Amino acid sequence: MKMDFFSIPLNGLLIKNGVLILHPLHLLDVLIAGRTLKGFLLMLMKECVQNVEKKSCAPDSVSSAYMLIIEILILFTVIRLFWDHTDKYQLTDTLFIKHGPLTLRSQYSKLVPSIRALLEFAKQSGRPIHIIGQEKSGAFYDHLSTISRYAPPKERGEKLHFGVLSHDYVRREIYRTPDLSNPYGKRTNWGEKVYVKFDPNTYMVLNIPIGAYNDDVNFPRKTKLIGYERILATLPSLISHKYEGALFPIELANGIASMPSYPSAKILQRFAINSR
Repeated sequence: MKMDFFSIPLNGLLIKNGVLILHPLHLLDVLIAGRTLKGFLLMLMKECVQNVEKKSCAPDSVSSAYMLIIEILILFTVIRLFWDHTDKYQLTDTLFIKHGPLTLRSQYSKLVPSIRALLEFAKQSGRPIHIIGQEKSGAFYDHLSTISRYAPPKERGEKLHFGVLSHDYVRREIYRTPDLSNPYGKRTNWGEKVYVKFDPNTYMVLNIPIGAYNDDVNFPRKTKLIGYERILATLPSLISHKYEGALFPIELANGIASMPSYPSAKILQRFAINSR
């Protein structure tokens, strides 16, 4: 099955106030479509703990689930703060980057309709929220690694090209399950899959939100992706060649969070001093 790739000019940078913003202010006060995530957090964590007690859920899934929800809380806390800011352009002129897919599975998928509703409301209000998720492993990354050599650009200096994966394409070419009756990602995904190739050696799997979901197998079209032109015009300036397909904000965040490099040296020094 053929997948269309589109070219886009590299201009009109999106960044104004920053790219990756993580701030824990008012962490449990964030609102999504009129419902508090605090309630969701308490409910979902309670369910997971109960599953652990029943031995139907691995114990380490509690910490993983907690980190997953905290990521969402932090992201939408900042979005809420920007929404209320006196500068009404600040939110739209900021690109939010999440490491990993824009997906919530299992019981945590209960958040997905509210997230979609918020993004659709912001889009209809003329204040679109620009968010991307980057996948660096998994079925989509493996598939793109296989086909990227056939897609332009094949020479440096050429325009980047991108392909928006329809739900039908994902079913047939990625998961090889074309006969499933449930629409792909309807309950779990709040971002759609996009393949992007920036130069002959740099390509990425991105997730870009659309807002309201559509059951059409040929959905989404590129025009439905929220702010895709500004996002794709911005990303070339953020590419790091230190690692394959890396973005500077994610690379820097991972560097700070990495215990081997920071702050383990000081911790070991203090431990050694206190042990004497």
